[in-house]
Amino acid sequence: MVKENVIVYPFDLQSSPLLRHNDMITNYNITEIVSPNGWGLCGKDAGEIDGGSNLGIIVKNDFEQALEHADAVLLADHYLKLDFDKYILPNIKSAICKKKNVICIKELIRNEIEKINLHSINNKIDFIYLSSSNNTKPVNKPLEEKIYQIDVPIIFVAGTFERTHKFHIQLALRKKLLDYGYKVSQIGSRRYCELFNFHSFPDFMFGTDLNDYEKIIAFNHYVKKIEITEHPDIILIGIPGAIFPYNNDLPCKFGIFAFEVSQAVRPDAVVISCLYEDYNEEFFKMLSNLTRYRFNFDIDCFNIANTSADIPLSKYTELIEYTTIDSSFVDRKVNDLRELNLPVFNIFNESDSKNMVEHLINKLSDYAKTQIV
Repeated sequence: MVKENVIVYPFDLQSSPLLRHNDMITNYNITEIVSPNGWGLCGKDAGEIDGGSNLGIIVKNDFEQALEHADAVLLADHYLKLDFDKYILPNIKSAICKKKNVICIKELIRNEIEKINLHSINNKIDFIYLSSSNNTKPVNKPLEEKIYQIDVPIIFVAGTFERTHKFHIQLALRKKLLDYGYKVSQIGSRRYCELFNFHSFPDFMFGTDLNDYEKIIAFNHYVKKIEITEHPDIILIGIPGAIFPYNNDLPCKFGIFAFEVSQAVRPDAVVISCLYEDYNEEFFKMLSNLTRYRFNFDIDCFNIANTSADIPLSKYTELIEYTTIDSSFVDRKVNDLRELNLPVFNIFNESDSKNMVEHLINKLSDYAKTQIV
């Protein structure tokens, strides 16, 4: 199948997984990335943005020039602020006038969606909105209050906080498991996972149509339906958000998604990704005890992200602010922690990525043997 060449705009750290796993995107091939001048990213290799290895794609600032070599624009979500009407909409209108399709994975309000949609209809081009949070279609309540047993091995990927590269891990695990010949069904922690040909985290988990216990039942039924219809060997589930509050000032939604998902289905293996900090063995014991008693699952391996929290700035902004660290520093940290005989990995290290998958497969194999006995 011929893929459309697309521009990613506006590009910042949020789009890093798209670039690192470009080959896994089903219908599109990213050929250009464009970032506003004021973000300070132009002229850099895209790999520098997340602190990993270089990707060979240079961030540009000339949107019109990039359009000349593209079939479509991938309107991406972003961490850095950018006014929609002043900067984004004029560029998207220009792309539409030049008969470029628009694929949107950015969270938009209804009025913004309507503006793009009207312009695309008038110019007879495709506007595909993959981010579903504005879908107001009512959700049916579960027909029965029953939790089904899932008979396929389940792997959870979760993080102690946001920005711990959970989505990188999900995509890396998917690629390696597929390479090993496993049939993988997957629910990702982002809302545009259909780009990669698997399921986004269901919209009903974010909405208010269901109460909390109904969400738990509905998620269980959602996973069971995937098991029945897709017949996978493994189900990967990425859990959005953090697994617990950072502190009283930064509660991180109290790890609600992690609690609801862990009540809906029981994992057979769990990966927890942590921020880059000066950890010791006691921290990992504490974290393992917390998940065991709060979520009723054990952690099988840890990932150390190359991001750390800027606590003074976070207290000032009342949001968690982050600093990106070169991945080589994470390698050193991981090597130090392994001396404590801990299963710790750096997902940006290709060897670690492979070793993490092998570690999980061995865990699932041992579990299967125990079940047979």
